[in-house]
Amino acid sequence: MDKQQELIETDEIDLREYVRVLLKWKWMILLFTVGALLTSYIVSSFLITPVYETTAVLMATQPNYERVVRQENGSLESTVDSFSRLPNLNLNTFIGQFKNTEILSSVIKKLNLDPLEYTPRSLAQDITVTGNEDTNMIEVKVLNTDPMLAESIANTLVDEFYNFLFISNQKQAKESVAYLASQLEQTEQELKSVSEEYQQSQSQARNSGILEKELISKTEILTNSKTLLLQSQVELEQLVAGRKRLEENLANTPAKLITKTWTEGDNIFEEFVPEIETGNSTVSEEINPLYLELIKELNQKDAEIAQTEAKIAGISANISSLEKEIADIQVELSEKQLAESTVKRKLDTLEKAYTVLNEKIIETEIAKSADFGRMSLTLVSPAFQPNAPVKPNKALNLAIAGILGLVLGAFLAFVLEFFDDTVKTADDLKKLMDVPVLATIPSGKQ
Repeated sequence: MDKQQELIETDEIDLREYVRVLLKWKWMILLFTVGALLTSYIVSSFLITPVYETTAVLMATQPNYERVVRQENGSLESTVDSFSRLPNLNLNTFIGQFKNTEILSSVIKKLNLDPLEYTPRSLAQDITVTGNEDTNMIEVKVLNTDPMLAESIANTLVDEFYNFLFISNQKQAKESVAYLASQLEQTEQELKSVSEEYQQSQSQARNSGILEKELISKTEILTNSKTLLLQSQVELEQLVAGRKRLEENLANTPAKLITKTWTEGDNIFEEFVPEIETGNSTVSEEINPLYLELIKELNQKDAEIAQTEAKIAGISANISSLEKEIADIQVELSEKQLAESTVKRKLDTLEKAYTVLNEKIIETEIAKSADFGRMSLTLVSPAFQPNAPVKPNKALNLAIAGILGLVLGAFLAFVLEFFDDTVKTADDLKKLMDVPVLATIPSGKQ
């Protein structure tokens, strides 16, 4: 407790000492403060050249401008569109282009500014361009010692920025049109060549159309031949079966007929017997007409079978020939169709490219006449001539000078007090010798 109380007393003594020093040197501190204020006022009022600021405000009406691609990426339309696309205008593009060297040079030239005093770099230091993505507003601030010139620079800068965007758009559109025109001419030549090739392929004696008709005709004949072959094979089977039946009938039919004749009383009887018998009867023998008829039918069947087999052989040979011809036609047709489809696909592609290029040239020609700068940026507020300078800020300078003078005076007071080792009072002697003071000698002044 004694140590804590001792520390508190020491702090109180030191604080009183600081206050004593400040009060002791108060006139010096006040003098420094007044001197700093007076110096700041003189410098701000008479030595520093006043600087004026003016602001032009614009609004980006298309901050996120992007061309709409009608087809998916990689398509013909998107590829051609990439060649004719105009600059992508957005807020950051506008802000970055305001300090373009070409634009600043145009401002200097248009206002007839001294080229020794004003260069694009020095002029850019006096220009501040800021944008707000939430409001799409762009502020163009210009600083200059001449308020009228500051206004002229700000408004001229906006006009030259519009002109720069228009000229850039014209230049890029012109280059795009020239490139598209060259591509169109090349495509037209290729289209003419491929079109002639396609016409020649279509005018050939054996083109794909004729081959298709021939293939259909041969296929029909082959189908009919196969049907006829099937019918002939069925007919042959029927003839073979009929011949077999005739052979069976012939085997069961005797070649000769034996007739036995006998009388019983006044009656005469006749009977066919399988073999000659002896007795009281009369036997006669003759060729069997049925047997002869069967022999005749059998020979006729053999002839019909031979004729049918020859017919089947001829049809089979014809079918084989047709199948080979059809296979050859199919191969030839496939080759013709492949070649013609390749030429036709190339022809269609070139026709589509020719149409797209024509459309893009027309679109780019129309876009070339459009002023995308004024379409994308709207001048909300032009720059006006400022009435009061923004620099120097006298109030701020006086406040800073007063604080600095006060701090410097206090610091000098503590320095002087630290190096002052003279004894002027009983308290000074007590602090120096650490002994009690018994008496003091009056100074003689009553």
